[in-house]
Order: sequence, then structure tokens, then C-alpha cells
Amino acid sequence: MRGRFRRLRTRSMAVRPGSGGWPSLSPRGLRIAGWLAAIGVIGLIALAVRLLGGNADGAAILPSPSATPGGPAPIAFGTTLDPATSQVPDTARTERFVVGDTFAYSVAPDAGRPDVVYVEVERIAGGDATIVQAAAEGEQAVPADRLAIAFTVPAENLLSAFGPGTYVMRIRDDPDGAPLAEGAFELLPEAPASS
Repeated sequence: MRGRFRRLRTRSMAVRPGSGGWPSLSPRGLRIAGWLAAIGVIGLIALAVRLLGGNADGAAILPSPSATPGGPAPIAFGTTLDPATSQVPDTARTERFVVGDTFAYSVAPDAGRPDVVYVEVERIAGGDATIVQAAAEGEQAVPADRLAIAFTVPAENLLSAFGPGTYVMRIRDDPDGAPLAEGAFELLPEAPASS
């Protein structure tokens, strides 16, 4: 028992300054520590991107519909309209379109349905950022039997006119007025590969 206490007393409880409080690492240990530090930094960056936003496919992040009271209503995009409501049903909703799809969109503005709307389309990614259809050029009469602002068109017509890319659509009741509705969609040259 005494022998054990003597051995403990010979050990120093404090480390002298400058004696290198960190254990010395071999070159291989330093390399491993460097790799672990690099992996940690990459993990922190990935976590920050995940928490702060990003859609991981390299495409632009689509703007979200306005949540401001009195702001533009969100446009619902999809592949069909429900004949009973004139709205894009939840089961048909999508914001990505390819040749062969029907491009449908609808919006029920709070202030009622105008008889004529002006549709502006702006490319925000996938080519030069520009207005591809000015509001004054996008005049459309809303069919009398529709309960909402709602239209369908073959997606290939839009691909032919605008080309592939990410777009923001704004619907107005006056070509120079504030938008009644706004939403983003994407036109793809071909169907995305399933993962």
C-alpha cells in the first residue's frame, strides 16, 4: 500500500510552462488530426447551408409566395384544373414542367375575379435574367365559366417561346398596376432523372 502512495507522490500535479502541455503527435497523427479538422469544418458549412436554405440541386432557390397581408396571392401551378372549382387540385400540383405536360395555373384573388388579366413572365435562372413576356403583351380574357383566374397551355408552347429556365409569373388586372398574384415555376428541357 505504501509503495503505491510513494509512486503517486513522485508524479507532478502541474505541468511546467513551456513543457508542451499538448501531447506530441507523430507526422501521421498530425495528418489525421488535420483531416478530422477539415471534415469538421465541411460539416459545419453543410449544416449552416441546410439550416439557412438552399435546394441542393444547384438551381436558383424559388421565391416563396408573399405572406404579406394585402400582397400578391400565390399562384398554384400544376398539370390540370378541377372543373368544379377552376383551381389546380392538390394532387396535380407541380412547379416543374417538361414537353408533354399541360401547364395549368390558377389563383383566386381576395378582391374577386377580373374579366381580363395581364400576365408577366420573368426568367430568373437558366439563361439571361430578363422579362420574357411583358404584362402588356400577356393580355388574357378569363373565360366566363371560370370561378378563378385559371388557364392551361401545353408546356411545349412555353418551352418554345421562353426556353428552359426558372421563371416568376406575375398576374395583374392592369398592365401597369401592382401584381394580384405571383409564383415561380421551372421549364425543363427533359424530365429529371428519378433518384
